[in-house]
Amino acid sequence: MLRRKHFHVDDGYTCVMCNTGAEEDIFHLFFDCTFAVTYWQVIQFDWPAINDIHTKLSYGRANNAHGFFMEIFLVAAWELWNLRNDKIFNNVIVCRSLLDTQI
Repeated sequence: MLRRKHFHVDDGYTCVMCNTGAEEDIFHLFFDCTFAVTYWQVIQFDWPAINDIHTKLSYGRANNAHGFFMEIFLVAAWELWNLRNDKIFNNVIVCRSLLDTQI
């Protein structure tokens, strides 16, 4: 969205959560980022290798053992967003051990 609005970011548009150099977009941040993949594994959410968010969510709802799938998904996605923002704005070091303590 920043690029679309012609807003220049000093650090660029790459994902701050992984070392892959991938451009951060919403799909990368929540599903493709290596940090996000690990995050979802910790809470035992398995996503298919499909690049359509609606299909991913439908699959998750149908194939997840957790009750209240959508509520858990929304809270987890919100927490991913907060971890990202903490890293950018508060210089918090985000690592796997942080995931284990917060979940």
